[in-house]
Amino acid sequence: MSLLALLLVPTATAQEAPAEEEDFRSLLDQARFFLKKQWYQDALQQLEAAVATPDGRIDPDAWYLLASVRYELTDLPGAREAAARAQTYARTDEQLQAAANLSTYLTGQFGVVHVHAPLSGVASTLDIQLESILFDPDLKLYLKKIQERLASEKVLLPYAVGLPAGTYRIGDAQVTVEPGQVARAELSAASVRTKGASALKLAQLDLGVGLSLWFGERVANLGPGIELSMAFTQPVGPLQLTALATWTPRLYTPASGGTSVSTNGWSVGARVGLPFRQLDPVVFHVALGYRFGTLPGLELGCTADGASWSCAPDTTPDLVVYTVGRAHIPHAVVGVGYVRQTRGVSVGVGLRVGVDQAFGTVPAEATARVMGSEDTVDYAVPKGERAWSATGLRLVGHLTLAF
Repeated sequence: MSLLALLLVPTATAQEAPAEEEDFRSLLDQARFFLKKQWYQDALQQLEAAVATPDGRIDPDAWYLLASVRYELTDLPGAREAAARAQTYARTDEQLQAAANLSTYLTGQFGVVHVHAPLSGVASTLDIQLESILFDPDLKLYLKKIQERLASEKVLLPYAVGLPAGTYRIGDAQVTVEPGQVARAELSAASVRTKGASALKLAQLDLGVGLSLWFGERVANLGPGIELSMAFTQPVGPLQLTALATWTPRLYTPASGGTSVSTNGWSVGARVGLPFRQLDPVVFHVALGYRFGTLPGLELGCTADGASWSCAPDTTPDLVVYTVGRAHIPHAVVGVGYVRQTRGVSVGVGLRVGVDQAFGTVPAEATARVMGSEDTVDYAVPKGERAWSATGLRLVGHLTLAF
């Protein structure tokens, strides 16, 4: 059945349009002009604006034309909805028959396939191949248009696509489309045809290496630390939820001179990210997060307190110890990543810049080892001297594995 034939069915028009109908009528007339030129996208804009007006919302002509245009643009679910509205609002037997014929055609010749990816929110093109036979030339033309559109235009999965009744292969999924029925096609990750920014919608494992620095009065003796990190990211809608762990061996400068290294720096935490600009296959993102961890090499000056030692910052010391502080670390991250999707696991690279704000404490009591010997010293830190804070800066490059 040809939609062009349906469009030739005469429809009732108002002989006298009140002033409040002028905008609606002008939209409808403009849409008819675009239809004659086969400028379907332009006609769609006019008709959707027309049915949004008070008069157009109940006008059967507008809904009938909208159903026809949506069909030409291969939007079968939208065409079915508009045809049903045209049938509901029909005012004459002729309008009712035309809308009913169109609804019957859209239901009797087509089914709908819901195409799903392993994760929601993946943007992909679709490869649709017919594995049965179509005899109707109009159905062949419709199928060709939708194949071309979905092969070149990314859609967000899951996605509902209307197809003539038959058997198809969509990606690596085979599906049989029955008239008036809904089928489901499950794509594997390997057959999702996406790359770059879209690939970041898949689960990711990041392995990172970089440098971190801390700034503040209480950390003035700390040098840079080499940061080794591992992060797992799972997309949830438009957001990216990440669990992460870091290990940071850190340089520090003892009062006796020289440089020492502590391997006791680590952190675990999570962050929530959001891509804010995509230049396929590159994506830029921002994230906010929280980590709990340790910072080694914090300097304390100690004085003798009877048989024990009392330590605090900004003290004229008889003894200097270097302790490991524990900290709550809220942080913000700006990053850029490149991932090109391939079959199986995809590989990419990226760079992140992070700003940390640490709020920590040092242990109330601890034991320090005397440098250069096996001797130890027990010390205590008064309650009011335990708190410390510092601001950090991190620069981390990472290797990304997308699943």
